[in-house]
Amino acid sequence: MSHTTFDEQFERLESQLQALSDSLTVGDLVLLQDASTKFQLLTVELLQMAKDAQRTMAPTNFFGRISALSSGMATFRENLFRRRAYIDCALGVLIPTTGEKSTYAGSRVYGGPACRSGSFTAFSA
Repeated sequence: MSHTTFDEQFERLESQLQALSDSLTVGDLVLLQDASTKFQLLTVELLQMAKDAQRTMAPTNFFGRISALSSGMATFRENLFRRRAYIDCALGVLIPTTGEKSTYAGSRVYGGPACRSGSFTAFSA
């Protein structure tokens, strides 16, 4: 493998990472899934190239570009978590939850003390 193939692979990976970030900004789930799949395939190809060429000399900018891709992926991951938090907050606004943790409103906590229901007043203590 020559240095140009590593360079081309890195360029493809970098452009795909940018497309992945753009698809997150757009918010299209199908586009995000396609971009993620393509990025994963390109990463696997780079790994295979590195395994095939492990006996030869690695390009000088190999490690710098790997660290740049790594930091780009970390930024993408943070943005993905931020997007999830926005969606969770929006769902909380659209579908507010009740303060009670029980299924039925006004029900007791499971295993709580018994109380008189009023149905059987003759049997109540």
